[in-house]
Amino acid sequence: MAHTRRDVHPTLGYIAITPVALGELLGNPAMRPAEVLEILHQLHLTYHQYDLVHVAQQCCGMRYRRNALRSARPRTFDCSTLVQFIYAHAGYWLPRYTHLIVDHGEKVGPPYQPGDLLFTTGRGAWRHPDYAERIGHVAMVTRDELCVHADNVGTKTVVEVPIAKIQGPIIVAKRLLQNIHECGVANLPSHLLWVHTPGELEALVRKHLQTHRPRSH
Repeated sequence: MAHTRRDVHPTLGYIAITPVALGELLGNPAMRPAEVLEILHQLHLTYHQYDLVHVAQQCCGMRYRRNALRSARPRTFDCSTLVQFIYAHAGYWLPRYTHLIVDHGEKVGPPYQPGDLLFTTGRGAWRHPDYAERIGHVAMVTRDELCVHADNVGTKTVVEVPIAKIQGPIIVAKRLLQNIHECGVANLPSHLLWVHTPGELEALVRKHLQTHRPRSH
């Protein structure tokens, strides 16, 4: 799906590189996982598996600060930098502000599934051309009517709470990924940090394959 964008995250240095994603980039969706893993090994990319629910829950207790700097993560967040940080572990790069994040993903209704982003007015909200209400706060569903968000009213920390307790009514919910429990990403070594887009990754891999072919398994 077009909304599952697979770009490099400029802060964490992650790039989404699942076997299917790499196969699609190279025009070969049937490429076998063993071939993909060997390509990653040859390029000195370290492959990681993440469950975004676990990533989100690990952030609980961290401080909330309005307009938190990207450099302050993972110890300090606001609502938008929190979901930015979580989805970076799937190689999914989101904009800095909530009213821009809402443009991503597929609109969904309840019942919500883990990973869905819930947008409310919150405080200091912005106008958006697609919604009558202002967009000012975002939370991520984790499980069974619970969500994680950076609480800017009560505890001033990242907390997991019942969905019913987030600020204001839900204006819209968006789904970015169908399965957030098995997100595979590769860590870029320092000599490859110039790779910023799927196109640059594709060019890198194609050039590599001109001289190195994965062994058959």
